[in-house]
Amino acid sequence: MSASAPSPLDVPNDETPAGPDAELATLDWHARLQAGLEVIEAAVDVSFTALIWTRPGSRLFSEADVVGDHALIMPLFDSDGAHMDDLAVKPGVPDNWWLRRGEAVLAAPWLFHRARLYDTPLKLVRTATDWLSDMRNTACILRPEAFDFVAAVQDLRFAVDQPTHVWLGARATAQLLARFAEKSRTHGPA
Repeated sequence: MSASAPSPLDVPNDETPAGPDAELATLDWHARLQAGLEVIEAAVDVSFTALIWTRPGSRLFSEADVVGDHALIMPLFDSDGAHMDDLAVKPGVPDNWWLRRGEAVLAAPWLFHRARLYDTPLKLVRTATDWLSDMRNTACILRPEAFDFVAAVQDLRFAVDQPTHVWLGARATAQLLARFAEKSRTHGPA
C-alpha cells in the first residue's frame, strides 16, 4: 500500500504564522479546525459578558470601561424579530436585572401572542435568570410597572409555580384597585 500525497492543508507554507498561532500551524487541518472552533466558542462565551454600571434603584445599565460589575448581556427582540433592548443579568444575583434603554417590557413577547392565538397556557417565570435558563419556552415580565396585568389575567391562561401565581395575582389585584381608585377620584363616588 503506497502512502498518499499529503493534503495542501497539511503542508506548511512560507506564510506560517509566528507567535501564538505558530502552534496551530504545526497541526494537521482537522486539529487546526478543532482548535479554531474551540477559540470561536470561547470568544462567543466572552462576548456576552461585559462590565456594567448601575445606579441604586434604577433598572437601567450602561457599559463600563474599567470599573463595574460583570454581567451577562443578552439582546431582546420584539414579536417581529426586531432588536428592542439589551438585558443585563449579574451572575449569582437572580432577582436583579437591568435594561440598556428601558424599552422592553417582556422577554419573549411572541409567547404571549402565541398563548392568546392558540389558547395555550403561557409558562411565565418571575426572574430574568429563570428566563435565561429556558428562553424558548418561558416568558418574563421585565418591567412590571409597564405591564397590563389585568388584561393578561383576563386574556391568558398561565402555567406557573405557586410563588409566581401569588405574585401575578397580587400585581393584577393591585393594578385593578389602582384603576378603581383613579376612576373614583376623577369621576367621584359611584
